[in-house]
Amino acid sequence: MLHKCIKFDIVLFLIQKKNVIQKNRINKMKSKLLTIITFISLVTFSLFVFSCNSNDLNLDPENNDLGFSNLDSITLELEQIKVLFPTVEQWEEKGAITFSKDSAIIHDRNGEMLLDKTFTINLDATIKLDVEQQYETILTIITNGDNIDLTKMKKYTSPWEVIEVGSSNKYNKQAYTFDEMNTFPQTSIQEILDFIFLQTRTTQSEFDWNKYLKQTKSINEFPFDIKVSKITLRFIGQYTNGEKFTKFIVFTLV
Repeated sequence: MLHKCIKFDIVLFLIQKKNVIQKNRINKMKSKLLTIITFISLVTFSLFVFSCNSNDLNLDPENNDLGFSNLDSITLELEQIKVLFPTVEQWEEKGAITFSKDSAIIHDRNGEMLLDKTFTINLDATIKLDVEQQYETILTIITNGDNIDLTKMKKYTSPWEVIEVGSSNKYNKQAYTFDEMNTFPQTSIQEILDFIFLQTRTTQSEFDWNKYLKQTKSINEFPFDIKVSKITLRFIGQYTNGEKFTKFIVFTLV
């Protein structure tokens, strides 16, 4: 009987020892996993900071006095003109912003510039500056597949409108109204059919556009839609050396 008790105690001791070893292994694995997660987080944050300082976006750390902090602004440099916008995530995507000598083009696929937008301009290099805005609308046909933007057909172009400067060199572009975004030249359904025919006569399209559109009485009815395709900011002024300039920032929405 004593022999059996001793044997049982030994078995119990071995089981307890095994449990302790397994528990220690689990704790070590948890510690390693936590280390790996911490390392990945640090690498991700470093990559984010690096991307924010890429040449495409030119986040300017020296312009805190212009109204935005280092990490929540995008600086667009057009020669001596610096225009700061609050950061828009989609504008940070590679290829979203391109530059030429006198303009910057931003692919604004989510229509951020349709809304109220405040931006700041560094006026140190200028003795005179006027800022104006203009927008364009195009006609779109809604289909079961992708909507068709009639970008090569007639469009509406608004007159230039002055954006007044506020305090701290800030400019506020007001949101466009429903009526503004739906302004378009008078266009007949037959004009649209003629345009589609000219565009598709070499492609041998089998879609019956005449049947699809002929029941519609005006472009204000389904399947037509009017939308803003482009917004342009124009900067006209004079540098401190007397040189005159005209610069543009163009936001494309289609």
